[in-house]
Amino acid sequence: MRRTREDSERTRADILKSAGVVLKRKGYSSTRLEDVAHEAGVTRGAIYWHFRNKQDLYLTYLKEFKPGDNGAIKTIQEMDIPPLERLKKMIVAGLYEMRNNKESENIIHLGFLVIDLLRESREVNGMIDEKQAQMLGVVEPLIQEAIERGEVREDVDPAAAATILHYLFQGVWGAFLRDPDGFRPEEMTDSILSIFMHGITA
Repeated sequence: MRRTREDSERTRADILKSAGVVLKRKGYSSTRLEDVAHEAGVTRGAIYWHFRNKQDLYLTYLKEFKPGDNGAIKTIQEMDIPPLERLKKMIVAGLYEMRNNKESENIIHLGFLVIDLLRESREVNGMIDEKQAQMLGVVEPLIQEAIERGEVREDVDPAAAATILHYLFQGVWGAFLRDPDGFRPEEMTDSILSIFMHGITA
């Protein structure tokens, strides 16, 4: 039976999803394409039809996850409320997502897992820069708008504040991934909000 374009796209999506499962379970070095094929229920040849090698598969998996695809964040962005309130809601949603959105957890886990292995790769570094730019592209305009509305101090640099928040989240993610059963990021919501907001509004 002739395969349609839709069949091919579905197979590709299944391979990417399975790659995330296997990479998280076995780690980058121990993962074989045969493992991914078995998880996805396809042949190794099917993987090579869509991806050059394991690194290409891994990078594609990371690249095609878009932070902006998060439904909660999109909804908050469209809310007709002051920018500082939108930012607060985004922080709360981000902390909640750590424990409740397994796809996001997989992405961050895999990012930490292999970053040292591929640190010298120009393609990886470019991908990391792109992901950071996506996050900053959401937060920085909110802070700028809040400054213009008098909600945030005029001497606050929107780019610097957004970058600080980005690295704050990276630290929280790291702590969560080291101890996913004991560390509860949602319990830190009030403290994180208080510390960050005080820093830009005091």
